[in-house]
Amino acid sequence: EVYLSEGFATYFALLYAEHYQGRDAFVAGLKSARTRALATEKSLPGIAIVHDNLSDMSKVLNQLVYQKAGWVLHMLRGVVGTDTFWQGIREYYRRHRDSNVTTDDLRTVMEQVSHKDLRWFFDQWLKRPTSPSLDGSWSYDAAAKQIRITIAQTQDGEPVDVISRLALSLHIDLIIVGHRRSKKFALRWWRGSVDSMLIERVRCAILIAGEAPRPAS
Repeated sequence: EVYLSEGFATYFALLYAEHYQGRDAFVAGLKSARTRALATEKSLPGIAIVHDNLSDMSKVLNQLVYQKAGWVLHMLRGVVGTDTFWQGIREYYRRHRDSNVTTDDLRTVMEQVSHKDLRWFFDQWLKRPTSPSLDGSWSYDAAAKQIRITIAQTQDGEPVDVISRLALSLHIDLIIVGHRRSKKFALRWWRGSVDSMLIERVRCAILIAGEAPRPAS
């Protein structure tokens, strides 16, 4: 579980950059880390951040335990909230400073300070070898005055089944009867590889652009 050292170092380096160089530097660092983590998932199929079946120990240190693990901490911050995240970090270090730690130690502290069951989060992002990959489409039913938006998970393996625990945001720009309108939709109902939602009472619509879901910052 080397990510407990290297992932923390990666994320805290980004936080340092944000403090001294500004928000843009932090966001740029996150984007770079995401690109490298996703590329590593493709080059090391079947390898998760936390694993117990790695035969080649030279592969222990890879971009997953650095960049992806840094992103896991950022997403954890989004799930529990910034203030609670820092409360948990301070308590985690208070309890375990200068000692060996495990993922369960970190999870236990974060569950206690947030009053949430976080086992699903740690299992999904640390023990699954691939991240969700999403593809979207839409259609308009003029008779029903409805737009149907469909999002499909396209990554290899089983679909992520987080039901209402992982909130995904979809930003959509529409032209409705000649007027452009931007709207944000929260998707909280993942139960399989494909899900859809309806936008009601739309007389005419043209989809201009969609922005892929991303973790809260």
